[in-house]
Amino acid sequence: MAAHIEIKVMLQNSSIEA
Repeated sequence: MAAHIEIKVMLQNSSIEA
């Protein structure tokens, strides 16, 4: 269940880096 949470965090980190 935490898989989608990790993906969400990764997407947010990508937005911050971009």
